[in-house]
Amino acid sequence: MLLSALKIQLAALVTVAGLNTDEIKSPELKSTLEKLAEIQKPAVDPKATEEQKKAANDAATAAIKTVQDLAAKNDGDALYAIGVWARSGMVQGATPEQVVQQFKKAADAGSILAKADLGQIIINNGAQDEETRKAAVTMIQDAEKAGNAGARLNLAKLYLNGYAGLEKNTAKAMELLEKGQAAKDGAAVYALSQIYSVGVDKITKDLTKAATLLREAAANEFSPAMVDLAGRLFVGGDKEIAKDPKAGVKMFEEAAAKGNPIGYRQLGIIYEQGAGGVAVDIKKAFENYTKAAQGNDAAALLRLGNAAQTGIKAGPGEKDEIIVQPNPKTALDLYRLAAQNNSAEGAYNVGLYYEQGAVVDKDPIKAASLIQSAALAGLPAAMFKLAGFYQNGTGIAKDIVAAGAWYQRAAEAGLPAGQLVYGAMLEGGIGGIKASAGAAANFYELAANQGLPQAMINLASLHERGLLGKANLPVAWSWASLAVDASTNEQNKTGDANAVKYRDDLFTKLTDAQKAEAKKDYEGKKAAAKKAAADAAAAANP
Repeated sequence: MLLSALKIQLAALVTVAGLNTDEIKSPELKSTLEKLAEIQKPAVDPKATEEQKKAANDAATAAIKTVQDLAAKNDGDALYAIGVWARSGMVQGATPEQVVQQFKKAADAGSILAKADLGQIIINNGAQDEETRKAAVTMIQDAEKAGNAGARLNLAKLYLNGYAGLEKNTAKAMELLEKGQAAKDGAAVYALSQIYSVGVDKITKDLTKAATLLREAAANEFSPAMVDLAGRLFVGGDKEIAKDPKAGVKMFEEAAAKGNPIGYRQLGIIYEQGAGGVAVDIKKAFENYTKAAQGNDAAALLRLGNAAQTGIKAGPGEKDEIIVQPNPKTALDLYRLAAQNNSAEGAYNVGLYYEQGAVVDKDPIKAASLIQSAALAGLPAAMFKLAGFYQNGTGIAKDIVAAGAWYQRAAEAGLPAGQLVYGAMLEGGIGGIKASAGAAANFYELAANQGLPQAMINLASLHERGLLGKANLPVAWSWASLAVDASTNEQNKTGDANAVKYRDDLFTKLTDAQKAEAKKDYEGKKAAAKKAAADAAAAANP
């Protein structure tokens, strides 16, 4: 059934979708998968034309037909490949039960890869009966005996935790990982590094040994270890691995050369920002983002989507080369890809397209569904947007209580707009929330500390009206003055007109003694805000 259900969409197949061609035994399948990886590149290249994308899609369809034909001939690795694609969502409508059955067929056809994965799938799905759990462990043990490195690593993890008749046995786990180390299996060495970095049971925490093993795993060309080491070299901050940005960049390059999408993405960031002594090179940055996106890296797909939405030039000059042309449809395609790779921001941005009716037909219900999924994944902007949908009944049943709950979550997640609106709900006792000027002030101050002028005005108003105790006009003037400062910019050199009027009206009500007190409070708040901004900038850019 999965053979006939397999529908190729270039936007859904950005690489060979989790398949390591080094472990594929079937020569024809291996060459087809390698060809497929090359074919797909236009899918995530923001400069590719629709014609190039169509040609790539047609070629990909032909390559997939080859995989289907091999699977029909009971090629175990081809059956396994289709199982991997079904698990990743590429097979339309495939159920978890069908995925398991596909892996069983592949295992029965002799695929050790399928046997190793099937055992782990059963364990991950939380099999209820002991017999099924033991059978899953046996599959992994059999695959490990056949020399499968992934099964060896998973079996070590089972011994570390104890599972389905396997007693917790750190010594056996270490024995398996050290067996992998002897075979120069970077994944096993990396696991050893992680164990020594925290300490497990009788294994004492040893950061020096952990760092040595990390270097060994990287030397064995295990790309996640290479990326980990590159990051520590680039950023520094620990005794075991001295800061060396130049070596960090080189290690990111080596990880990228191994096909690690995070390595490519980090190089993109480095070239875009000119970090670590590397000269800014926007063209190189987006070449690396594109390669990262070809490896299903959600963050790179999102960055390319943003670039396609706004357009990107090589530099600030008007005549500079355009690296990425603005193209809303391409942006949407990239956001969809990011969403398919579990990016909450990707889902949120696709939701905005449906909300606004840009490129696609306006569909509030689809918009609400996508934004809700992003909100549930923890994206503060999506929480705030979903709250507004509940408040107005946009694409979802109107529910002011649910709106308040989502505004609260956005506020507690640190979103200034959420803090402002939830503060207003607390102040007014809206949506069944108990009115509390003190609680409202707490949220207004959080938003004000992030530079939101309206939150400063609201605080000024609370102090002016005496809702936080005795009326305090000096503090009210201080907050109103900060609101004027926060709303002053290149476009508005004198600040928001309403804030200016409010500040000046308050000033006329102050006595001379209060004016001195107000200016002192204002200078104190301003100095504290400046220090907080400097601390935040230092933390964000180590």
